[in-house]
Amino acid sequence: SFPAKISIPADRRALPDESHFISLIHACKDTASLRRVHAQILRRDVFSSRVASQLVSCSSLLKSPDYSLSIFRHLREKNLFVFNALIRGLTENARFE
Repeated sequence: SFPAKISIPADRRALPDESHFISLIHACKDTASLRRVHAQILRRDVFSSRVASQLVSCSSLLKSPDYSLSIFRHLREKNLFVFNALIRGLTENARFE
């Protein structure tokens, strides 16, 4: 039978990486949960352009274009993927200003 709890020594535990957080971003069902994941990403220093574009894209899907803009404005490096995610999100949310 499978043990109910498996103990892994602290030095053998894997730290969450970019792929882990991207999966969490896609699992978010509301802006509050996305903000919590975003905070964890910043705390763990796993922020990358790939993560940023997923955050922008997901916040747009969750009908939070202002949050998408906030993420975008705070990015040090903006690439084509982040611009595309922002443009798509703003047009889907009818934010043409």
